[in-house]
Formats: sequence, C-alpha cells, structure tokens
Amino acid sequence: MIKIKVEKLKKIVQEILRGYDILPADAEEIANHLIKANIMGMDSHGVMRLPYYLEEVKKGNINKLPTFKTKRIGDFTIIDGDKGFGQIVARYATEHAITSAKGKGISVVGAKNLSHVGMLGYYTLMIAEHGMIGFATTNTDPAIAPVGSRKAALGTNPISIAIPTGNSPILLDMALSVASGGKILFAKKHNEKIPIGWALDAEGNPTQDPNEALNGTLLPIGMHKGYGLALIIDIICGILIGGGYGLELQPGWASQGGLMVMAIDIELIKPLKEFYIEIQRYLEIIKGLPTAPGYNRIMIPGEDLFEKIENNKEDIQLDDETYKLLLQLAEEGGIKISDE
Repeated sequence: MIKIKVEKLKKIVQEILRGYDILPADAEEIANHLIKANIMGMDSHGVMRLPYYLEEVKKGNINKLPTFKTKRIGDFTIIDGDKGFGQIVARYATEHAITSAKGKGISVVGAKNLSHVGMLGYYTLMIAEHGMIGFATTNTDPAIAPVGSRKAALGTNPISIAIPTGNSPILLDMALSVASGGKILFAKKHNEKIPIGWALDAEGNPTQDPNEALNGTLLPIGMHKGYGLALIIDIICGILIGGGYGLELQPGWASQGGLMVMAIDIELIKPLKEFYIEIQRYLEIIKGLPTAPGYNRIMIPGEDLFEKIENNKEDIQLDDETYKLLLQLAEEGGIKISDE
C-alpha cells in the first residue's frame, strides 16, 4: 500500500485528466469525486476507475465537451447528457434538483445518455448539505440474474438516500447485489477470492472466483426482494427516463443506464430546526439500545463512512497496482510527480 497526501493525489488526477483535454472545472470535479470515494473507503469507485474512464474517452464512448439538453415537464425534468462524464452530468442533475425543490417542496430529475456516475452518495450528500432529503438511483449493465435464472439480465442498480440531521447526515448507499460489481472487479484486479454468497458462475453454481462471477451472475440482496427492486429501477431509469436497460446495455467500466435524483425540501413540510431536534432524539434511542453478542455499539447508516472521512482527510492509502497505473498515466502525459 502507498500512503499519499489527498491534495497531491487530487493534483495528479486533475493533471492527468487535463492531459486528455478535459475542461479544468470538469477535471477538478471528477478528481474530487473519485478521491472522495477513496477517502470514504469505497475504493471500487475511486481512482482505480480513472484508467478505464480514459480508455472510454479514447474510444469516443465519453464526450469531453457535451451539450446538455433539458426537458421540463411540471416538476419532472429530464436531462440528456450527450455522452458526457457521468460525474459531470449527475452533478448538473443534482444541482438542478436542489434549485427546483427550494421553495416548492420536491423536485425529480432524470438523466440519460451519460457514462458511469460513480458513487451515488456523493450526490445525495450534496442535497443533504442544503437541508434537504436526497434520493438517487441508477440502473447499470446486466450483473444480476432474476431469481430462478443463471443469466444476468438486471443491473446492480444502486440506491442512495441522505438525510440531514444537524450533525453528520444519515447516508444509505447500496447496490442491490450482495456485493457491487465494482467490488468484484476490485477482487479480480488484485487476484483475490470473493466470499461464497456473492455470485454464481455461468452454470449457476456458487463461486469464489471473481472471473467466474463476472462471466456468471451476482446474487441480489434478499433474493426475490432485491430482484424486485432491481427490476423496478430498470423500468424507472431505463424505460421511463430512457437510459436503456437490461441486455441492451453494453458491459463496461463506463457503462450506465439512466439516473434519477430527487430532492425534498424539509423546511416546507416542517421547520428544519424542529426536524433536527426530533431526528437526534430518535437516533439517540437507536444508539442506546442494548447490543447483541459480538457487537460493541450500534451504528447509524453512513456513520462508518464519516469516521473514515475524518481519519483520511489528510492522507489516504492506495494499493500499489492503482498507484502504478496513475504513475504510468502521468508519464504518458508528460506529468512529473514530486516525492513531496
């Protein structure tokens, strides 16, 4: 593992992106997003994705200079991202949701024709920072088989919800597979086994080999429950919003279906200060419950992630392979990396 300063890593990633003629503001946003994922311990959505994104830029699958098209229907807005970086399109959609919800109560924004959006919690936390409840979901290329099948036809279709509390927000950020596709790819990249219960091979048998898992199918959380949720999100993000769905989505690191972001303005429903007092009282009750054997405390969703943010705010650990790839990209772009 390599220990590296957060600011140094941001500078390296930004300069690599700018070497591919990515706009400076976009390069900064993508770097911030990827590194925040690393800081929060979500390495499968962090800077390890950068080489694969850039490969898609070379192929023309990601548009460096997109022109967004916005269509508004009542309180629902659909944005065509023109094949832009998912992080840029999704941030634009999130900012639109926040602005539209303010003073109205609720806003729903859909986005299509975009690349991989990264960590969904990034966007819901943006909404929570404005004193609103944030919800986001997206559908991905096929990775989950319907219960009873061994053929992947549904995405891992993650869901994120962030709720402001007056302190650290509550943050739910989860895929509908037992493990995200990114975690399987991370295990493959590092020649690691995966736990039994994460995936099946192409013949429908449990496997610990990430390569067999990628050629087979991931298992949904709660079996039929996760399958049902994944199906519904495919319909909302893929069919309703128009992002594509199921077997028509090509697999790949930059692949993405549609995105839905929703913001709820708490202040219009209940005074924010009153909401915070009540939610803190509720969380105190939850955390004060007796612990079960093997547990020393009860955690609120997202609490562990915010602890990692605090611990990693200055330095983070990168695996050797990812750091070597960054050095290689920097060398190809003529970027010098100091040892400071």
